[in-house]
Amino acid sequence: MKKNLFVLFALSLLFFTGCASSKQVIDPSWVEKPSTVTILIAEPFVINMEDLVDDLPNEIQTFSHWFSGKLSVAFSNLSRVKTNVRVMSEKDFLLEKGTLSNGKNIVVPKAKEAVEAELILCISPIRTSRFRAESVDPISGSTSSSESLRYEASYAYYDGKKALI
Repeated sequence: MKKNLFVLFALSLLFFTGCASSKQVIDPSWVEKPSTVTILIAEPFVINMEDLVDDLPNEIQTFSHWFSGKLSVAFSNLSRVKTNVRVMSEKDFLLEKGTLSNGKNIVVPKAKEAVEAELILCISPIRTSRFRAESVDPISGSTSSSESLRYEASYAYYDGKKALI
């Protein structure tokens, strides 16, 4: 069960990065991979605590710590960049409005306090909820469903050398 949860967690991380909408702006001066990244996350909010009781009964009291540890490992394994994850309160973040080069308006999280780091990834707010997927077998026509925890969040990267947070 724990192995399945880790796989689901890793897939959730990929969802954050791989299935995000096309609202991306990349600074053209970023030409090489950073050696470290500091990830600032808001303490995850669980929409229905019974979902956590069902899937992670041993992590109810330490969910933020568990989440940040899994995020750190998954991010390091996927990016091969050393990470430092800090759990903060949602009130430690600002949600700033911005406009992309294509004219779309977005809102991104930014830490209220200055952070010294090479690259900063801010993730806030984080919402945890139950996700139910249903599928139909094209041969037999039978349906099946699966449930997992889903993590939804807004995120933004900042160049720690240029941006004063």
